[in-house]
Amino acid sequence: MGAPAFWSPDPAEAAVERWLLAFAPVWITAVAVVMLTGAIARMSDASLLAFGLATAIPTWFLPRRFAPDPALRRRARGVLLRRNLWLSVVVFFGTYAWTRYFFDLMGMRYAFPARWHLEAWGIGRSEGTVALFLYPLTMAYFTSYYTVLAIGMRRLAPPGRAGGLRRLAVLFALGYLLAFAETGAMNVPALASYFGYADKRAMLAVGSIPYALLFVVTYPLFPAGAKARGTRWEAIVAALAASMAGLFVLDLWGHLHGPLLGS
Repeated sequence: MGAPAFWSPDPAEAAVERWLLAFAPVWITAVAVVMLTGAIARMSDASLLAFGLATAIPTWFLPRRFAPDPALRRRARGVLLRRNLWLSVVVFFGTYAWTRYFFDLMGMRYAFPARWHLEAWGIGRSEGTVALFLYPLTMAYFTSYYTVLAIGMRRLAPPGRAGGLRRLAVLFALGYLLAFAETGAMNVPALASYFGYADKRAMLAVGSIPYALLFVVTYPLFPAGAKARGTRWEAIVAALAASMAGLFVLDLWGHLHGPLLGS
């Protein structure tokens, strides 16, 4: 039995994975330029939202070169649509509601120069707000994150060859690494004026656990593998279930652990 494949054995799903990984350096570079040059401080709410949309909209369109055959391209675009419908629901719910827990439990702080904001009204104790442009921007982040999870799970815990406990452990490890990497990359002195955590070390070591658990409870509902061939409605329903599962995980973490030091 050979090593597990890197790309999906389904050519349509593989085309989607190749495209989303190819696009990841584009949005990462765009975010780095806007943040590190200080351009974000001079942007209006409208331009911030336009920037966020510019990072997210391309993820909805599969370039022809990633699936040259018309029949394959139609199937691949169907896979991409179902994945993005799922992600758009989870991203909206997470940015709207989960972010409140990150404010209260993990000491996260936003200070973007934006007046347009949208966040849950009845969740959370802090007065932190969520800038509107973060909704589409987070969509770009999560298309990459869940593609990495799909590839990582296929390589390290392939379905039918890895038991449930191994798959759970691998999924948690991958989620922890993603959470750790995001915190390490974003919570840096150059971005301290706009984003940060009350205690970076605590967030990296401990706060990455509940962040990883969000991936643990949501990824099994993500349209990957056999689930990638479901209907659009099934993708939306699965995303709603994943969103609520994430909410309960964060609330349970609050009950069992409480805020990080300094939060």
